[in-house]
Amino acid sequence: MSIHNVTGAQLVEAMLANNWQVVGEREGLYKRLALMDEGQPRHTLTVPLNPKYSDYDDLLGAAIGSLEVLWIDGQEAHRVLHRLDPALYQ
Repeated sequence: MSIHNVTGAQLVEAMLANNWQVVGEREGLYKRLALMDEGQPRHTLTVPLNPKYSDYDDLLGAAIGSLEVLWIDGQEAHRVLHRLDPALYQ
């Protein structure tokens, strides 16, 4: 994972602040967020919320890694990553 000490909740907050919408969730376990395009999901990511599970770090790293790949696709992902770590994602 490129960003250290970021929680799933912080990632969700950053995504919501940058036009992502919650499209599904299991309370306390994960949230599914989508970047919408004309009412249809263009990109969907699942963000884990409970660090007590052994795969939490792997899943959170995968979600952030997906945002890094999406960075190429547009500014929405860049804004989320920049909000989480402005020095790393300028």
